[in-house]
Amino acid sequence: MSVSTQMEMLDVFYQKLESFSLKDNGSDIIKPVCEKANSLLDEEREVVQKLEKEVLKENEKEAELLRMMNEAKTVLDMHQQKVKEYQALLEQENELHKNLLKKIEVIKEDIRIETDNETAADDLSGESVKLAIFREMGILMKVDDDYQVKRSFLNTDDGHEVRSIPLENYNINTTSKFIWDFISKNM
Repeated sequence: MSVSTQMEMLDVFYQKLESFSLKDNGSDIIKPVCEKANSLLDEEREVVQKLEKEVLKENEKEAELLRMMNEAKTVLDMHQQKVKEYQALLEQENELHKNLLKKIEVIKEDIRIETDNETAADDLSGESVKLAIFREMGILMKVDDDYQVKRSFLNTDDGHEVRSIPLENYNINTTSKFIWDFISKNM
């Protein structure tokens, strides 16, 4: 039987006792019973009040837990949204990274081509150009096994005069002067 049912029963019993009228002798007998009933009723009321307070406290705790759970769910939803945004940004960054790597490869290839062109231009230094011009003019250049020009042979148009100029003993400017002098005299 529940506490509230017991209290209702005691209230009904108390009301019946108060309405009951006995002769003077009976009131002496009923009075201690009523006092005992009132005492029990007061105790039961205190128990009910304590239980009601505990229920209120538990309801407040439940409400607080629900509020905290809703806040946690809101925070979780916000974090999940941020994760989605970061994943989208990461995909964009990865795409940009791939494009930059492609551009770097194109630039590296351009640099390699440009470097090859510069190397080819460097190979045509002043000395190489002068030697190439002399060869085109019919001046024979003796090339050793190490592909270095060591000597040049100059012929006159009639083939009567041949002059040999060693290139290893002179720098290219001195050799060029000898060759131009020879060509100027024999033309």
